[in-house]
Amino acid sequence: MAKLTIAAAGDAVKLASKAAGAAVRTGEAAIRDCIEDARDLAVDTTKTAWGAVTVVGEMVVDGSKKMFRTIVAGALEVAGAIEAFLKRIGAAIRDFIEFLAMLFNWEKFLAKSDELYDLAKQQFAKLGGYAAQIRDIPALLDALVVRPVRSGLSGKSLGKAFGVGDFELPDFDELKWLVDVIEEAFTGSPPKLEDDPKGKQGPTQLDKTTTAAENEATTAALPKALLDASDVLDTSMDALLDLPKKTWAAGRAVTTELTGWIADHTPDLTEQARRSLTSRLTIPYLTDVIEVAILRGRKLDMLRLIALVGAVPAVLASGGNKSTGSLQKSAKSQAEEAIRWTQFGISLVNSSMFIARSASEWKGNFAGVWTFSIIGGATTAVAAAFDIAAAAAFDDESTRWYGITHGVLSLCGGLWMIGSTAWAISWPEGEGVIAIVDGVIEVVIGCGELATAIVVFSQGELAEEEFWAQFSYRMANWSLRGLYRLLDGVDNSRIKAANALTTSCAVAILASDLCEMGYGLTSTAMG
Repeated sequence: MAKLTIAAAGDAVKLASKAAGAAVRTGEAAIRDCIEDARDLAVDTTKTAWGAVTVVGEMVVDGSKKMFRTIVAGALEVAGAIEAFLKRIGAAIRDFIEFLAMLFNWEKFLAKSDELYDLAKQQFAKLGGYAAQIRDIPALLDALVVRPVRSGLSGKSLGKAFGVGDFELPDFDELKWLVDVIEEAFTGSPPKLEDDPKGKQGPTQLDKTTTAAENEATTAALPKALLDASDVLDTSMDALLDLPKKTWAAGRAVTTELTGWIADHTPDLTEQARRSLTSRLTIPYLTDVIEVAILRGRKLDMLRLIALVGAVPAVLASGGNKSTGSLQKSAKSQAEEAIRWTQFGISLVNSSMFIARSASEWKGNFAGVWTFSIIGGATTAVAAAFDIAAAAAFDDESTRWYGITHGVLSLCGGLWMIGSTAWAISWPEGEGVIAIVDGVIEVVIGCGELATAIVVFSQGELAEEEFWAQFSYRMANWSLRGLYRLLDGVDNSRIKAANALTTSCAVAILASDLCEMGYGLTSTAMG
C-alpha cells in the first residue's frame, strides 16, 4: 500500500482540479475503498454543499494513477470514511482529528447551539426569584384540591388522551449520532463532572415519626391499579385527577416543612444546578477529541449537549439555510422557535437522565444514581423556568393559574432532586431515611404536577387545530413527568413494580418528546 499524503490547503485545490473530471462515487463501500487505496487525499472545500463534503484523491490501480471523487453525506458514510482513514494513519491521532473536523461540517449546528446555549443559561438567573412561590406551595395545593376540574377526559387512559403511542427517532443521522454519544456517555460509568456535587446537610429538622407515618399514608393513598399497571400509558385519567386531594391530606406536615427548606436553599440549589450543567464533562478518550474536532474549541458540558440536541432538528428542519419564509418571520416567531428547540433539547436529555437513573437503581449503582439525579434535577429546574414563562402567557386566568402552579411544583421537584442528592452524598448511611422523606414530597408534588397538567390540557388552551397536536404532546410531557416523580417517590422495597414503572414512565416521556419534535419539524417545514 502506498504511503498516504494528506494535501495541505494549497495542494488540495490542485488535487481537486485534477479530480474534477472523475465520476463521482457514492455509498459507504465505495468511500471506504477509495480512502483505503488512496495515495493522495484531500477535502475539496470548493465543492462543499450543505450536509455533505467532497473527498478527492489519487490512487494507483494496476500500475496506473487514477483520480477519484466521493461524496460523503450522512453520519453512516462519515463513520465509514473515518474508519477507513484511521486504518491508513494508524496512531497519527492529530491527523485523525483534523480529518474528522473536515468531515463533520457542524458550523451551522454550532452556531444555532450557541444561540440555544445562551437562551438556556439565561434561565438560571430567573430561578432564584421563585423562592417565594415555592414557599407558597402549601397554599397552592390547598387551592388546587378545592378548585373544580373541568376534565372531559373521563374514561380515557393517559396515552389515549394525549395521543402518545409508538415512536421512532426521525431519520436524521446527526441527531442519532448525538443520541448515541449521550447513551455511550451515560450507560457505562457516568462521566465525571469537573465540579462534583458537594454534600450538604439536608432538612434534619423533620420529625422522624411524623415523616414515617406520612410516608405510609401517602403510599396508601395511591390507587392499586396504578402500582399494578404494566403500562403507565394505560393509567385511567379519573384515578390520576383524584390523587392530589388524597396525597396532600396524607403528606401535609412533611411537604410543608420541605417546601420551606427548599425555598430557604433555592439560591444554593440553583447555583448547583448551573454548575452541574456547565461543568466540563470528562469522558475518557472522547472529551478532547469532541472539543477539538466537533465543538471547535467549545467546552463539552451537559448544557452544550442539550443545545446541540435542540440545534440539530432546528437547523435540519430549515434545510440548513434560511428560506424566504423564515426571513419573513417576525422576531417573536423566531424567538418562539428557539425556545421550542431549547425545550426539546432539555427534555430529551432530561428523559435520558431519568432512564439512565432508573437503570442505575436496578444495578444498585448509587454513584450513577447520584450523578443522574443531579443532572436530572438541574434539567428539570431549567425546563420548569421555560414552562412557567409559557403558562404566564395563557389568556384564560384559570388555565394560567394551573399552568404556573404546575411549573412551580416542577421547579420545586427539580431543586429537591439536587438537594436530596447532595444530602445523600454527605450522609450515605442515611439512605433509608432519605428514601422515606422522598416517599412523601415526591408523591405529593408529583400528584400536583400531574393533575395541573391534565387540567391545562382539558381546558383547551391554545386549541387551534393546527397547534393542538403539539400542545397535547407538551401536556403529555408535563403529565408524565409528574407521574415519574410520583412513582420515583414510592418505596421500591414495598412496591416491587415501582422501579419498572419508573423506567417505563421515563421511556414514555422520551416518546412524547419525540412525537412533539416530529410534529414541530413538520409544522416548521410547512411554514
